[in-house]
Amino acid sequence: VETFNVFVESIDAQPDLSEFPAIVQVEHAVETTIPFAWSDVDSSASSLTMTANRSWVEVDLDNEMLSLTAPTPGYTSVLLTLCDATSCNERVLDLHVVS
Repeated sequence: VETFNVFVESIDAQPDLSEFPAIVQVEHAVETTIPFAWSDVDSSASSLTMTANRSWVEVDLDNEMLSLTAPTPGYTSVLLTLCDATSCNERVLDLHVVS
């Protein structure tokens, strides 16, 4: 019979934001919803935040949906940042805005 001690050190895992399709086509000046998926093994949804670098993009983290109304036709990118208490993960959403 042997006795030994095991010390388990917690590791703060970075939140995971899934990849988006290469280019998402949306209509100019029409509200569009885009689903996304995220996970974080060591944080609850209430302790996470997600932001976008465009004022016309709204994030609904609980329902995993983006709502956006692109103001200008053409190609544009949106940087999305998902953060827990200690780390962040970023993804780029590339849009083709058609009129």
